Amino acid sequence: MRWSVLLLLAALAAGLDLPPSPADVPGVRIWPPPAFTHWPAIAYPDENRNAAVGLPVRTRGAKAAWGWVGGADIPLRLPDDVDQTSGLVDLALTPGQRILRVALPEGETRLPLRVEPAAAPAWGIVRLVDGYPVDQAGVPVVLLASRPQPARERTWALLRADLPRPSGRPLLVGDPLQALHESPWDGLDAENRPATDLIKPHHACLVALARLPEPLPRTIIWCPGSGAIRSGEADPEEVRLLGAVREHCAARGGMPLLVLALPPRPIEERLAAAHDARREALVAEADRTGWRILDLARAAGDPEQANRIGDNVYTAYPTGEALRNMREMLRAAVAK
Repeated sequence: MRWSVLLLLAALAAGLDLPPSPADVPGVRIWPPPAFTHWPAIAYPDENRNAAVGLPVRTRGAKAAWGWVGGADIPLRLPDDVDQTSGLVDLALTPGQRILRVALPEGETRLPLRVEPAAAPAWGIVRLVDGYPVDQAGVPVVLLASRPQPARERTWALLRADLPRPSGRPLLVGDPLQALHESPWDGLDAENRPATDLIKPHHACLVALARLPEPLPRTIIWCPGSGAIRSGEADPEEVRLLGAVREHCAARGGMPLLVLALPPRPIEERLAAAHDARREALVAEADRTGWRILDLARAAGDPEQANRIGDNVYTAYPTGEALRNMREMLRAAVAK
C-alpha cells in the first residue's frame, strides 16, 4: 500500500496519465484458463496414472469436452453451482509430448504435457509450478522410470561393476537440516544444492538434479529432511526418486556412489509413527536400488538432547554437538 501511494504521488507530480485500476471497471472478472493442476512427477510404465485438470465454469450447466489430440473427445457437462471445477484425464505413459484439447463454450484451449524417460541424459525440468515439475516453457513433465524389481537388482549390481565411478565433485541435495543458521553441510568439500518443498520435497530435488555437471559427481547424497511429515504426511512416491536418479546417471555413462542420508528423528512425539514408517519405506527402496544408507539419526542421538536449546525450547533439527556429529558423518561419506 505504501509503495502504491508513493507511485501515485510520483505520477501526479510528473503529470502522467494513470491506467485504470480494477476498481474503475467493476464487474469485470478475470477467469483462470484451463490448466493441469496435478500430475505424477515419476511414473512407472506398468501402471495407470491420471493428471488433474482445472476448468473455469463461466457458463454453468453448459456442454463441454476434452480429449487428447489424436484420440476421442470425452463429452462433459459443466456443473451449475460452482465457478470452478476439475477432473482427471488418463495419461499414456509412453515417451513424448501430447496435447490435451479442452473445448469450452468460450473457446478451445490446448494443454501440452511431456513424458520424459528417467534414463534420458537430460530431463528438461527447470522449476516447480504449485509444487509440480515443468520445463522451460511451463509444460508439465512426467518422468518415466523403471519399477525396481528383484530381478533388476542383479542388473544394478552389473551396472555398479561395469560403469565407471565419475570423478566430479561430490553433490549434496535436499534439506540442509539447518538449525540456528547452521547446517551439517557447512564446510564440506561438496557442491550444495538445497532443494525443499513443504508438500513434495522430492519434486524440488528433481529440479536440482535435472542438470548434473560434467563430469558427474563421484558421490551424490540425498538428505530428504523431515519437512514433509511436519507439513502433514510424506508422499509415498518420494522413494521413486532413488531409482530415477540411478537411471539418469547410468544414461550419462557413469555411476556415482549414491547415498541416502536418513533424517534425524523429529522432536515432536506425534510425528514418531510417520517418521518410522517413512524411514522404513526409504530404507527398503534404497536396498532395491543400490543406494548406501547414512543414518543421521544415529549420529544426532536423542532429539530431546540434540534439539534442546533451553527449558522446553527446541530447534526443528539438531544443533550443537549433535549437528557437528552429523557433519562429521557426512564429511566421511563425501571423502570416500
